[in-house]
Amino acid sequence: MAELLFTDILTRLRPGYKKGGVSFKDQGFEPLPITERNKIKKKFPKKKLNFKEYRFGMPKSDSDYETARYVGKRYVQRKERTIRESKDPIKVEQKKATAADYYKKEKINILERARKKYETNPLYREKIAVLNKKNQLNFYKKSGFFPPGTTPQENVWMDLYRSSKSGDGRYVLEQKYIDKIPKNKDGIKAWSKDGYHKKIKFLDTKTGERISFGGMKSYLNKKFGKGTYERALDGYRLKNDLKNVRVKVRGKEQNFGTVLRDAARARGQKGVLSAFEVHHPYGVKNNWWNNQVSLRDANRNLIRINNQLEREYKTAINQIQKKSVLKKFGKQVDKLPGGISLFFEGQQVGRRTPTPTTLLTEGAKFYKDPALRRAIGKVLKGAGKVIKPLGIVTGALAVNTALKAGERNPFDLAGAYVTADPKVATDARRMRQEPEFRKQQIAGLPQIQPEGFEMMEEEDFTSYFNGGIVAVKGVK
Repeated sequence: MAELLFTDILTRLRPGYKKGGVSFKDQGFEPLPITERNKIKKKFPKKKLNFKEYRFGMPKSDSDYETARYVGKRYVQRKERTIRESKDPIKVEQKKATAADYYKKEKINILERARKKYETNPLYREKIAVLNKKNQLNFYKKSGFFPPGTTPQENVWMDLYRSSKSGDGRYVLEQKYIDKIPKNKDGIKAWSKDGYHKKIKFLDTKTGERISFGGMKSYLNKKFGKGTYERALDGYRLKNDLKNVRVKVRGKEQNFGTVLRDAARARGQKGVLSAFEVHHPYGVKNNWWNNQVSLRDANRNLIRINNQLEREYKTAINQIQKKSVLKKFGKQVDKLPGGISLFFEGQQVGRRTPTPTTLLTEGAKFYKDPALRRAIGKVLKGAGKVIKPLGIVTGALAVNTALKAGERNPFDLAGAYVTADPKVATDARRMRQEPEFRKQQIAGLPQIQPEGFEMMEEEDFTSYFNGGIVAVKGVK
């Protein structure tokens, strides 16, 4: 202890010593040239830099320090050295060993710097999001499963694939495409190799039409009305918007989706990568384009409710008992956090539908975290900045689409606004004016097939990415 104290005293007596270490000048380093300083200033225009105290304008503890070190001439030199050393097997192994040792020693500091950078730097968050999506695609290349995609259009394409896997549905993937699926070096299916999963076509067995990735928009808008394709994409867009709402909880500014995911894990749901899911109210089997955002817990509990509803409905011997069963389970559906829709035997069970506001407020309330609820309360006070763009924009787009389709009745348009679905306006008008259409609508609604019921592949693997892995039975 005495020796350590004496060494510490000697260090403090060194010329130029100040809290935080010896200054760069006393260590023998020259100040950076003006041109190099200007490049760092340009790289960090909003950062307060101090080149008198720090050679690179910031202390080593700053999360941007390493980036600042290699701006300008030093970056070119480092890049040339990296290319040179990457061709030397011995150097490569040495660097791997050094990096592993450094990470082991500095893991806490490295992760803390990364966390701070993620919280304060929007560009860095975008970079991490791109990297995560790249890792998802690499996972699917190795696992042999149909890639869910990283864009709303690719997500909907995945929904069509899921529909084709139902076995007896309207949409099928013909054997000629299955026979040509590429394989990797291990003999496992490689759907995404050379973009093969986007080159296939699905058959609509009712009309005989084939649907391509690029022709999906034309098919949906032609068959089910203008705006159908955009509405299919909107579910996935809204999911991403909700996940990315910024909230400050216990001094840390984070994405709302991240906070909910961590809260779910804290409750023992270790496999959760996303607290939000895109749910198909009519089932993905024959209505893969119709979707809504829901909380994961609501979506998963809906499966249980639907199973119980089916059993009790089958035992009901008359319409009075059947109506009572639907009312009973409708109350259970309406209690699910955030709101979610269930259609059974041609009618909606329960009355609630999810909105951006209910998903945010009830998502925070569900996990019983006071700090999270306070944070969301602050977000809602600034509703003009967050909630309105999420809810009003989708509603306004729906009204605009309905107007273009020729709808003029203000009550019909109000329905489109509230539900963010322009088809609601058209359907409401037709329900009033066309008795046959009304009859078809009431009798033709398919029974729901809850998310997670469809087997994704022949192999025993039942998880898939939907903006994050959605764990189902058998996967931990």
